[in-house]
Amino acid sequence: MSDETKESTKNDLARGMAALDRIFVGAPYAAGSELTLADFYTFFSFGLAGGIVQKIFGDDLLADHPKIQGVIARMAEHPSVARVTAEQSS
Repeated sequence: MSDETKESTKNDLARGMAALDRIFVGAPYAAGSELTLADFYTFFSFGLAGGIVQKIFGDDLLADHPKIQGVIARMAEHPSVARVTAEQSS
């Protein structure tokens, strides 16, 4: 990947994360007080995206996003997420 593409992508990613921060509730779930599909999406999407960002840029995607980190931590304890995660490991 060219340096120009990396820089452009990193800038777009920062803008996207800032936009997400403006609408992400995280109290206690992504969209508010009720568990929704957004919480499952948050858990699985940011797990993948975080790994990609770490590999390409060497950055922690969620370092400055404690609300998202909190939802991911809560979702990791959800029985269906725990089951899927366990099945992925075996």
